[in-house]
Amino acid sequence: MGEVRGEEASILFQAMNTGHIVYSTMHAADVGEAVTRLTSPPLKVPISMLSPLDVVVVQSLIEAEGVAGRRCVKVYEVEGVDAAAGSIRAKLLFEWKPREDCMDRVGELEAVSKFLFRKGMTRSELLEELDYRSRRVEAAIGEGISGYAGFLSFLRKFYEAERA
Repeated sequence: MGEVRGEEASILFQAMNTGHIVYSTMHAADVGEAVTRLTSPPLKVPISMLSPLDVVVVQSLIEAEGVAGRRCVKVYEVEGVDAAAGSIRAKLLFEWKPREDCMDRVGELEAVSKFLFRKGMTRSELLEELDYRSRRVEAAIGEGISGYAGFLSFLRKFYEAERA
């Protein structure tokens, strides 16, 4: 969904609460302002419906070397919803460093720890798996594969060859 500005925000969160993966945008300077905007008119999403929210990315219009452009300036992991207080608990994970024009990791993603526990994996096993998958994507690009269908076909052939 694109930017949410009205009642469609409730539909977005209904979809999220039924297990759909959703990406959307809205105008807010930080997590607190996003919650206020989501729960106030005209959006009016009940705070209890915000529980499937995982990540909040804050972008700003930045001028660098005389050129204006958007930069991701903060990335938060949403740790939970406090419906009674009307707020969410969020942990800062990454913050933009203007002088270097890059993101700096300032926190650890809790979702990774939960994932490792559920899968019975170690962090090094996860990093190996991510590296392995990254190499597969690079191989697909190297073979000129593009688009969803082409990439799925590439993966099927790859996994079939791996099983043989």
